[in-house]
Amino acid sequence: ESFPSEGRVSILFFYDTGCAKCSLETILMKHVLEESDTEVEFYAICLGTDHDEWEEYVSSHLDFSSPTVTMHHLWDPEMDTDFQRLYGVLQTPRIFLTDPQGPIIGRGLDSEALKKLLPYAGMLQELYDRCPVGSKLPEMTMEMTKVKKGKSRTGLFSTSKVKGKPAYMIFHTHGCKRCE
Repeated sequence: ESFPSEGRVSILFFYDTGCAKCSLETILMKHVLEESDTEVEFYAICLGTDHDEWEEYVSSHLDFSSPTVTMHHLWDPEMDTDFQRLYGVLQTPRIFLTDPQGPIIGRGLDSEALKKLLPYAGMLQELYDRCPVGSKLPEMTMEMTKVKKGKSRTGLFSTSKVKGKPAYMIFHTHGCKRCE
């Protein structure tokens, strides 16, 4: 089986059975997922090497159900899949959120951040489909006012990169039902 699932919002939860913070995040995430209306594929990925500890953790910590959550329990003690390196997981817990198309839209999350992002994750494809400009904007420079820490600055700003990172612009009209 490959992950994350295309066409659905996915949560990747990397944990270790002996990690106290993982246990806490598991409890908190359980509540977040039980209260959420977003349909998700939840991948619980154990980084431990003891099979009995893994089975015990799954039955005692990750045995919950929700009509909107499909659970997947993954374990690769030999690390044949190389997923730990591919996702840059150096410590646990690590939580990632992907949109229905597969790109990671949240990394290094905790349960509180997941709770805030989850309702919007499923809407991305709908926004892409409804956006008259499309999901990708060309690089452009425009004059606008930028507000940061209560101070505004007017000038030319590029949509390509801000401090070496990709930048995104959201254009909307206040009060527009379609933009909401």
